[in-house]
Amino acid sequence: GVMPLLVNVSVGINPVMTLATHNYDSDGFCMDEGCLTPYEPAELVDSNYQIGNAGQLYWFAGLVNGTADVCTDGVTENAAANAVLTADIIVNDDDVAGCEGTKDSSWREWVPIGTGVAYGGNFDGQGYAVSGLYCVDETMEAIGFIGKTDGYKITTVQNVGITNFYFKGNSEIAGLVGSNAPKTISNCFAEGTVD
Repeated sequence: GVMPLLVNVSVGINPVMTLATHNYDSDGFCMDEGCLTPYEPAELVDSNYQIGNAGQLYWFAGLVNGTADVCTDGVTENAAANAVLTADIIVNDDDVAGCEGTKDSSWREWVPIGTGVAYGGNFDGQGYAVSGLYCVDETMEAIGFIGKTDGYKITTVQNVGITNFYFKGNSEIAGLVGSNAPKTISNCFAEGTVD
């Protein structure tokens, strides 16, 4: 369906409000050609971003990492953002774990939460799982669902499963957290391929 979003556009020193619409598919990805903000934003409720589809998961990763496709129109990098899953999420539904490194042309590539910045928030899967993540970059260090956590912040990753994934990189590669400073990881599991 079409979800209207209020977007801030600054002209000089006076902000101008405009209404932008996005045509998100059921997975939370904008289907509009050339869309500069292609992910459905996650809603912030009680200091936790609510992630219920793949587009919102990619949006959250972009928020943490400070990527240009998310951090526009007043949205800024937040490496300490908290999140909860509200549903099981399937990013790519083929046999990603068994792909032996060969990416299907229809697959979305994953850029881990905590890429280029250490993640310092709390992530609670609430018993849900994320399936079908694919990330191959042989020059990259710290690959996983979360790439790197922040050793100076209290970071908790809990109650989440990561399944049917394929991760390959230079070093510090794992299903859940590639490079984990001594932080709390509890009630989590990972079933996939690290190469």
